[in-house]
Amino acid sequence: VWGEVASRGVRAGEVDAWLAERFEPVAILRYAEHRVSLADAIRWRDQGFTAFVATGFIDVGMTLADACALRGLPVRVVQVLWSEFGSVERILAAT
Repeated sequence: VWGEVASRGVRAGEVDAWLAERFEPVAILRYAEHRVSLADAIRWRDQGFTAFVATGFIDVGMTLADACALRGLPVRVVQVLWSEFGSVERILAAT
């Protein structure tokens, strides 16, 4: 995992900060793959999103505020609907 993390741009000196924030190596890799900073990863985590869910939302162009507004809806459904509708209001109207 650490070789993959390094290949995604996370330097050895940065790993300690991620570990100090209690991120598991797989989560660090997931965030590194999507170029998410530690500060942003902490914000997503503090709102209750796993690395997998957070990066899935980030991949479709959602912000943390968007994700929080749609909390409670099935993750995969939100991702698909976001690609189609692109706004919280339109997704809420469709569900």
